[in-house]
Amino acid sequence: MASLTSQDLNSVKLSTWNLRSLRNKFFDVYDFIIGCEIDLLAITESWIADNFMDKQVLKNSCPNGYSYASYPRRDARGGGLCVIYNQMLDFRCSPYILNGRIECLIVTVSISTKTLCVVTVYWPDTSSFECFLDSLAEL
Repeated sequence: MASLTSQDLNSVKLSTWNLRSLRNKFFDVYDFIIGCEIDLLAITESWIADNFMDKQVLKNSCPNGYSYASYPRRDARGGGLCVIYNQMLDFRCSPYILNGRIECLIVTVSISTKTLCVVTVYWPDTSSFECFLDSLAEL
């Protein structure tokens, strides 16, 4: 299991994964977190809905000492962002939807007096790259 061995942000291990459905990969996610000692895993295209079954999938993806924040796509299938994180982290998370299509999750992690900001973005290819760049400027 991942462990934070110092009070420095340099010891925090981060990863991201464009998963394309957590439902059929939650064992892989669990094993990846344990095997690579990841403290914070940002997942795009979680394809998780806001229902009991998918909340169980999220819980089963979390090793002991970990929790999650999930922000499913509300108006269509697919998409969705989630973060699985070590509970030893001082963790704050805020979801945003930019231009009605671009999903964004801003995570702030603090250890001691240092703070790290991690921004996870899912850009569906239905909008132009120029629109994507303009949307990022809103952040």
